[in-house]
Amino acid sequence: MSVGALREPATAKPIGQAERVQYAVVVALYLALNLITADRSPTVAKDEAIFTEPALNLIHGRGFTIVGWNGQRDHFWTGNAPLYSLALSPWLAIMPFSPRDVRSFNYVLALGTAMLILSATIRTGIFLTRSSRVLLFTALLCTYSISFSYRSGRYDCMGMLLFAVVYYGATLRSAWTRVGVVAIAGFLVPWAGFQLPVLGLTLSLVTILIVRRGLGDVLLSFWAAAFVGVCALMLLYARFGVLDEFITTITRHSIVHGPLAEPTLYNSIQLKWGRLPSVLFVDPVSLLLAAMLTIALFAGWSSLTAPVKRLATAAVLMWFFMPLVIELLYQYRSYYSWMVTIPLLIALASIHGNAGESRSLRRLASAAFVVAIVVGLPLRLALTFVEWHRRDYAPVENLVGRNVRANDYVYTDFSAYYPVKKRAASVVLPLQVYPPYRSMLTAGQRSAVTVLILGSETAADVSGFPGRWREVDRLSAVRANDFLRFLRPFETEAYELHVYRRAL
Repeated sequence: MSVGALREPATAKPIGQAERVQYAVVVALYLALNLITADRSPTVAKDEAIFTEPALNLIHGRGFTIVGWNGQRDHFWTGNAPLYSLALSPWLAIMPFSPRDVRSFNYVLALGTAMLILSATIRTGIFLTRSSRVLLFTALLCTYSISFSYRSGRYDCMGMLLFAVVYYGATLRSAWTRVGVVAIAGFLVPWAGFQLPVLGLTLSLVTILIVRRGLGDVLLSFWAAAFVGVCALMLLYARFGVLDEFITTITRHSIVHGPLAEPTLYNSIQLKWGRLPSVLFVDPVSLLLAAMLTIALFAGWSSLTAPVKRLATAAVLMWFFMPLVIELLYQYRSYYSWMVTIPLLIALASIHGNAGESRSLRRLASAAFVVAIVVGLPLRLALTFVEWHRRDYAPVENLVGRNVRANDYVYTDFSAYYPVKKRAASVVLPLQVYPPYRSMLTAGQRSAVTVLILGSETAADVSGFPGRWREVDRLSAVRANDFLRFLRPFETEAYELHVYRRAL
C-alpha cells in the first residue's frame, strides 16, 4: 500500500447489505432533491454562464469561444479552467440546454468524488464502524461548500474529482496502476484550475511533514504529470495564438503577474497581505469543523491511534494554511472551501470510527457531522422551498420569449443567459462586471446589438450603446421574505430585468 502510514486493520468491517441500502437511499435523495430544485437554487448568475458559453459554442461549430473575451470575438477562450467547459461540451451534446441539465453535470462529478473518497478512505483502513462511513459519504454530498459548488454551475467539482482520483490512486496496491492513475489526474489538474497546483503543493508539503513515508511514487508521478499538463496547456494556447491572453487572464488576480496584466485590487501584495486573516472566516462551517476536530484531537490524544492523529493534524494544518496560500497567490472564496472541508471530514470520520469506548469523543465527532450535513444542502433546500415562487425561472424565460427574435443580436445580463442563448442569433455577456475587467466590446459590436436585457449590475449599460433605445418590457423582483434574513449566506438575487430595443 502506498499510503504506508495508514495500515488496514484486521478489525475493519466490510460493507454489508444494510450499509449498501443506506448509501442507495442517500444517493437517491441527493439526486432527486437536487434535480427537483435545480432551476430554483441558486438563481442563474455570472460564472455559470461564463463556463457554459464556450462549451455550447464548441458543439454548435462556433469554436471554444466567448464573444468579447479580452476584446475578441472568435479567439479560443482563455479562462482559468478550460477542462470543465471542455468536458461539459459533450454532456450538452446529449442533454437538453437548461439550468437543470447544465447543473446536473456537476451532480454527477460530486457524486463520483464522494464515492472515490469513501472507497479510498476505506482502503486505508482508518474506519472501524459503518456509521462513520455513512456519515462521511452523506457529509461529502451535503456540506455547505461542496453543495454550493455543485449547485452553482461552476467548475470546482472537476477539481474535487481529480483530487479524489489522486487519493484513490494512492491507495491502490499495484505500483504501476497506482502511478498510472495518479499521473492521469496530475496531468489534468492544471487544466481544471490554476489554483489547484497550489492546493497540490500545500497538500504535498503537509502530507510529507505529517506522514513522512510511503508516498514517494505518488508525489513523483503526480508532479511529473502536472508539469507535463502545464506544458501541454501552454502549447494549446500558443497553438491558437492566445497564450499572452491566458497569462493576462490568470495574473489579473495573482501577485505573480506578467507585464500585460494591469494593476488591480486582486494582484496587489499590500492589499492581499491586509486581507489574509479574514480568509479563515470565509466559510464559517469549515471554521467550526476545524475547531471541533482540534478539540477532539486534544481530547482523544492518548486513546487515538497514530495514523488517526497524523490524519487529524494534517487536516487542521490544511485548514489553516490552504486559505492563506490561495489568497496570497490567487484569491480565496467560499467556493474553494472544499479544499479544506474534505480533509476535515475525512479526519472527523476517522475519529468517529476510532473513538473506542470514548462516548464523548464519538458524540463530538457526530455533532460535527450534524453541522456539516444540516448547514448545507438541507438548509439550502428548505430556503428554496420557502422561496419557491421568488426563484422561479419561468418569468425570465417568458420575458425573453416575448421580446427576443431569432435574428436579434442581444447584450444580456447573465441571469437571462439560457433563454437568450436558445433564441437569439448572437449573445454578448457583460464581462466587465468581473473585476478588474472593462467593457470589451468593439464599436462595431456595440452598433450591431439590437436588444439589451439589463439587470441590477448592468442597468447603466444602456448609455454605452450608440443610438436611441426604448424600454419595451420588464420583470420586477419578487420581494424577499424578511423572516429569512438570518440565512444571509444562502441569499440569492431575485430576477429583476429591463428589456430595451433599439429605436428605428
